[in-house]
Formats: sequence, C-alpha cells, structure tokens
Amino acid sequence: MYKAYDKAAIQSVIDEYRLSDIQSESEVRSKFIVRLSEVLGYSSQFRGEEFPVYGYGGREPLRAKDVDFIFFNDKSFGSYRENTQKNKAWVREHSLLVIEAKKPGEMPEDLGQAQFYTMWTKAVACIETDGEDFKGYFVNPISSEKLMNCPINLKYGTFLMRMFFP
Repeated sequence: MYKAYDKAAIQSVIDEYRLSDIQSESEVRSKFIVRLSEVLGYSSQFRGEEFPVYGYGGREPLRAKDVDFIFFNDKSFGSYRENTQKNKAWVREHSLLVIEAKKPGEMPEDLGQAQFYTMWTKAVACIETDGEDFKGYFVNPISSEKLMNCPINLKYGTFLMRMFFP
C-alpha cells in the first residue's frame, strides 16, 4: 500500500537544511536526519540514538560501537542497551533500519561502518548520508546489495524515502 507524503514538508526540511552552513556530523543528524524522519512519520519513540552495537572479531568480543540512529519496531529499546545475550537477541529481533551520519563531504566509498551495525543488529536496511549524498542498502542474511547512491534533492529524496520509510 502506497503512503502519500507531504512533499512540501519534505522540501521544507531540505530547503532549510541547505540554508544552514553545516559543519559537523552532529548538525547532519539534528538538522537533517531527525527532521526528515519525523516528517516521514517515524516517531522518536522508536528511534534509538547512539545505540550500542556489540560484535565479534572471530571469537573475541569487540568494544561496543554506537550507531548514530537505529529504528526499532518496539519502543522499549532503551531497556536493551547492556551487553547481555538476552539484550542482543532482542535487538536482532526488533531492528529495522540503521542510519549513519557523516560530516558533509566525508562520505566513504563503501558502507563499512553502516554495514557493521546492520550485520550485528540484523536490521533490514542501512542508510548513510552526509546531508549531500545518500547511500542505502537492503540487507539479506548472506550479503548487502547496493540499492542506491545519489545526491539528495526533492525529486529523488521523495522516491528514496518511500523505499526506506513506508
């Protein structure tokens, strides 16, 4: 089922963002990602910020790394931040989307960091953006398939957001 989005509201977020002199990853998060996800109907009740992700390098546990944003299908995610088997299982069962912000102009060639978070949380998709460019992947249990890589503007932004934000 297709959900109609308020294109004027999406355009307003993009226009206001472009008027700002964005200097940091933090500004990309607060002035672009948070505002756009809210306009697209994703409540902050389901959005984990700087959420710890636990992984392994072979048999050895790695130091926890914090994902910028992770959207869950359950708003009780705050109870599952500690490194326990029960909590990691809960995260794997309830993760939907990982979003990683970058400083403007500092998009990496590949999505190594976002893919790391996606792999260990079992999220369905990951997005990486510096507010200028946008990369997104749908993930299957065996590999990550590149879905898109394009500049952000209203024409593409609306289409891309529909893919990740139904």
